[in-house]
Amino acid sequence: MTGRKRIHTIYANHISKIAMYFVATLWLVIILALCSAKVVSSREKLAQQELDRYFCQMEKETVKEVRDMLGSQGYINSGVTLTRITEAEGQVEYVLNIHHERLYQIDDEERQELVEKLDDISAKRGYTFLINFYEIEEV
Repeated sequence: MTGRKRIHTIYANHISKIAMYFVATLWLVIILALCSAKVVSSREKLAQQELDRYFCQMEKETVKEVRDMLGSQGYINSGVTLTRITEAEGQVEYVLNIHHERLYQIDDEERQELVEKLDDISAKRGYTFLINFYEIEEV
């Protein structure tokens, strides 16, 4: 083998090794980028789950507080549901539904007092809710 061919072969081997390192490095970078995206996605999912747990706990506490307040007003065993509505922009609205057989018997003044007490509970929690009284009438 002549000196020139030997140098060319060594040079070609060197270039081939550099190309292999480049390809291997490129694959590692791609794999790391994909793994990082998965980690970020997992973190966002965990953050959303934590937020959902927080809202769920807060909603349970609110329903208990509303039931306690209604019980102290004589509406024992009231049906209370609190529904969370999350808008696309992230705004949260609540709908409070109250069921009790005596609600259709109260006058507007008593109903207004009840609404004010419910508003106090919602203001203390930092949000407002739309209140629906479901009245059960005898048929």
